[in-house]
Amino acid sequence: MIPLGSKDTDVTKYRHVLVEFDHIPTLEEQWNLICEAKLPCTAVISSGNKSLHAWVRVDAKNLAEYEQRRKLLFDHLADHVDPANANPSRLSRLPNSMRFNSRQELYALNVGAKSWQDFEAEIQAEAVGQEFEVAKLMRFDTEKDPNNLLGQRWLCRGGSCLFVGQSGIGKSSLAMQMAVSWALGKEVFGIKPVKPLKSLLIQAENDFGDVSEMLRGTLGGLGIKTPEEATSALQDRFAIVAESVQTGEEFANAVRLLVAKHKPDLVWLDPLLSFIGDDISKQDVCSYFLRNLLNPIAHETGVVWMMMHHTPKPSTDPKSKSGWNAIDHWYAGTGSSELTNWARAVCVLQSTKDEGRFVLRLAKRANRASATDVEGGRTNLIHLKHAEGSILWEQTAAPFVAEPKPKQKAKKAAPAKPKPTKEEIAETRSKASSKGINDLEGLIARIDKPMSKGDIYRVAELNGHGSPYLLRKHWDKVEAFLVKNKNMFSRKDTK
Repeated sequence: MIPLGSKDTDVTKYRHVLVEFDHIPTLEEQWNLICEAKLPCTAVISSGNKSLHAWVRVDAKNLAEYEQRRKLLFDHLADHVDPANANPSRLSRLPNSMRFNSRQELYALNVGAKSWQDFEAEIQAEAVGQEFEVAKLMRFDTEKDPNNLLGQRWLCRGGSCLFVGQSGIGKSSLAMQMAVSWALGKEVFGIKPVKPLKSLLIQAENDFGDVSEMLRGTLGGLGIKTPEEATSALQDRFAIVAESVQTGEEFANAVRLLVAKHKPDLVWLDPLLSFIGDDISKQDVCSYFLRNLLNPIAHETGVVWMMMHHTPKPSTDPKSKSGWNAIDHWYAGTGSSELTNWARAVCVLQSTKDEGRFVLRLAKRANRASATDVEGGRTNLIHLKHAEGSILWEQTAAPFVAEPKPKQKAKKAAPAKPKPTKEEIAETRSKASSKGINDLEGLIARIDKPMSKGDIYRVAELNGHGSPYLLRKHWDKVEAFLVKNKNMFSRKDTK
């Protein structure tokens, strides 16, 4: 008779890995995890105490393959599985036996994936992306989204916002004002946080004095005057780090460490150009930095990226932006369009024609921010000015603009008259001649006393009897009448 051993060296077939969940409190939760993970289990047995034993079928050909599959399984369940059950000779409980005062029960046989190959394919498919199940989508309550942080799902965990503005316009002070206000649970221009939000501000352009002025200006605007009040208000909710050396992958690795240390909700990068470390006009550069370096950090931790970014060099054409619509402002930042495509939200800070006045234009995803004007009405265009005596942005009313006068409808041009025929021209001349002669006869009939030629012209003009042209043409006829009636003609003006 060959004695049976219980050491790893005694194992000849590597069929199963024992999975146990000592850190999950209830058997029901452990069972749900086994089902949700689709573990290819030959059997699931209760230990008679506080845990379930899952016999996960791996069907390894040898010890090396067993170790490879066991590692993949334990990595997949890293937050839950008991790592002590790693060796192939690990023993399990026997069902239908008593353990002290409890019975070890057989929970199920042949559950989950049908084979190790099916389970491995499931894991590989999950690595491609997160699958959204239709049933869960239909049950989801968007009004109570646990991942929402700002506005009406304007920015949720794992999201991003791009703030675009000219160099020196005040983007850094705007970042400071928003970060501090939201850390205190206060709204900014109507944009409300769901709770006090913790911010990590990483900046590369401002020295210690600049940051101090911006911080004190913001706190003064919020009514927090003393250092003691400020320290108490921002304790554990606001951290500022100056970093002007690391870029690209090195910067992303440093940010990962800072996020692990401070555990923020919002991470502010001021400005983006200081950290990307390559040509921002290239899509592959932006995609690598944003999607391959920063996205994994956001997905793992839930942080929201808040990026301050510059506009390109101004165009020499004053009308270059005159025809812009709302969507055009999404792409106001310098560099590749990948920046806007990646960002969940985009805001643009601009100066206006009125000196000392600015607008913060909520562009992409604007309506979800629920921003308000000074009167409390909803708006996507926030009017601002710099406060006097401190570094702070103050919201103002929109400038008054007189309504333009309504345009009068242009009168329709009269249709062109057709060119008259020869017969029509002759008829018109005949009528004019007859009328002229009649007018002349009427004039002669009015001459009832001696008068000069000038007087006769005036009589004709006042009474509508012939034009000067008609009188000149037929003057001999008028003069013959007057000569015939000598007592009615004055020779002092007969020319």
